[in-house]
Parts: sequence; structure tokens; C-alpha cells
Amino acid sequence: MKTKTERIELPGETNFHISEPIQSRIVDPLAQLLDSAGSGDEDTGLVDRNGFSESCFLFGEIKSVETRLKSPRRELINLYPIDSNKYLVKIAFKDGSNLGAIVSFIASAKNEAMVFSSPLKYRTRSWKKKTISSVRYYYQDSLNEKIAESFVRKNEEIAEKFGLAAKKLNYFKCSNYDEVQWVLGIDYDAKSAGTVQSSESFDNTIITGLNTENFEHDVFHMYIESEFPSGEDRNFIAEEGYANSIADAYYAKINGDVITRNELTGCLREYLAENSEADLLQLFQKDPRVFHPLSEEVSQEVFDLLSVRSTITSLFCDEVERLNGFEGIIKLLRCGEGEDAYFKALDDLIGVNKTNFDKTAKELVARKN
Repeated sequence: MKTKTERIELPGETNFHISEPIQSRIVDPLAQLLDSAGSGDEDTGLVDRNGFSESCFLFGEIKSVETRLKSPRRELINLYPIDSNKYLVKIAFKDGSNLGAIVSFIASAKNEAMVFSSPLKYRTRSWKKKTISSVRYYYQDSLNEKIAESFVRKNEEIAEKFGLAAKKLNYFKCSNYDEVQWVLGIDYDAKSAGTVQSSESFDNTIITGLNTENFEHDVFHMYIESEFPSGEDRNFIAEEGYANSIADAYYAKINGDVITRNELTGCLREYLAENSEADLLQLFQKDPRVFHPLSEEVSQEVFDLLSVRSTITSLFCDEVERLNGFEGIIKLLRCGEGEDAYFKALDDLIGVNKTNFDKTAKELVARKN
């Protein structure tokens, strides 16, 4: 932990209506907590145990914000009571005079001390709630229970593959990524401004910005993260491919339907029919945008993010599991970092290497529905 706390600047004139002693009781320990966030020596005694996981996630995100600012400054821009002995605190994180982020916290007086948390529970306090088996949904307007039940079954299916009980999940259904960040407490982040489709997940919590009840893709990543947290031997090419295979392609169309791997395979099949000389090894390595048949159904943001590499990898994952079972998938997922490790494992498991990659991949694309 740092020995010197970076201060939070106070505005010259305010309408906070909060006494200076209380301001100091809030601002000084918050600055101390912000200094320790992400250091490996976090002052977790300052984090409210009610909402601990989302709060730790939020403070980790703030550390990422401050790391990318060349001359970071913290400025208190709002402070007001929301309940007895509870306050909403809003801090601007600046790079010199440029705004990097605005983040809100809840400060709660407990046992003569202040503790801090994400405003997730406060900002979703009026949302509707419904529990379907292992998943607790939080939503504002409506819940498609048919889709929700499908997601619950997928959660159970993935857990069964790992030989585990299904995770009990808290699922927050947001309309877009701006809303995801807002409920967590990130009111503005210059780096992610303009991002529409993205989500956050940590521990047993999913906050999706795709306006859907089904987020199978990230559930798989959550099981991987809990089973193999170190990441030292995880191969993210294989991991993303298998997530596409066992779940979906993560992103949603304009109409809200989540894009499936088989849809992308169909688009790739069309691309190959129109580009007979295309080499799938080169497409895998360069990962260009090729899913043009979907261009009218998705936003430009989503079109630019759809990955032919992950689509091809998902087809090879199917072959690995068909020939070697889930044990083969685990070997592929844990083969080590990078493309070279991926190709070595693929060759060991199903005999696919750079020499026969194009031919084998085209055969798999041709036979998939």
C-alpha cells in the first residue's frame, strides 16, 4: 500500500449541505481506499461487506482508469445524503484538465467509521426481481421467461460438464453498456464512451448490456475463471472458440436476438462460395470482417467485433470434443498462451496443423448446419 495518500480535491464553493467534519470522514478514507485498490494490498476494511464483490470490481476498474491517466487528479464534484448515515459520493478522475471518468460511490457510516461500496444495489432498488431455479433476475420492464429458462438450462449444462453444481447467479438485465456502467457506479468513462454492446461479470454476478435474458457465452467464462483462476495455462483462442461452440457468439442483433455460432458458420460458408481462393488459415490469423450477410441485422459496432477466428476455432472445438470428450476440451483450453500453443494442442488432439488447417476447416464449415 502507498505510504502517501493521493488527496481528493475539494471544490471551492458547493451546495453540498454536508458539514466539513463529515466531508473529511468521507473523503480522507475514500482517498486511502482508492490508493490501495488493485495494489494486492487493498484496504478491504474500508469496503462495505454488503455488496463486497461488486465494490471490489468497481475499485479495480478505477485503478485501471487512473493507470491510463498521465497526470491523474481526483476531484469531489458531488456529495449528498441518501439515507440516515449514508451518502452518495461522486468523484471526477481527471488527466490534467481532461476528464477521464466520473464515478459514484455509496459511503455508509458504520461503527464510527466510513465504508464504501458500489451503488449497484441502490441504483437497482426499484427494479423488478424474479428467481428462476438457479438464477435471480433483476430487470426494469419485462422478462422473457422462455428465454430465461433456456439460459438456466445452459447454466446447468455447463456446470455439469465441469462436474459442478450450477452457479447461483445474480443477473442484471440492462439495455446497453452505458447502463451497465451506471448501475455499477461508473457514470462516465472516456475509454468506453460510445460502446453499446458489452457486459460485466464477476463472482456470481452478470450485468449484461445486451438487453437479453440469455448470456450463455459469459457464463462459460465464469466457470473457467473459477476453475482455473491463475490464467497461466489458459489459451484464450480456444476459450473464446469453445464459448462460441457451447453457448453463442456473445453479441446481439438489432432486434435483440443473440447471434449463434451456426449463423456465423452459414455466413462463412457464403463467403467461401463467393471467394473460392480464400485461405481459412489466413482468415484465422488475420481475423478480418467477413460476415456481410448479417450487416443489415447488426449495428456497425457489432459487425466490427464478430470474429471469424473464434468461429473457425469453435468448429475445431466440436471435433476435439467429439473425438476426445470434454477431457480433450480441457487440454485444449489449458494448453498455454498464444497461437503456437494452440496449434500444438490441436495437432496432438485431432491431427490439425498449419499444413492441413485450411482443408480441414473448409470441410467443417461445409458440413455444419
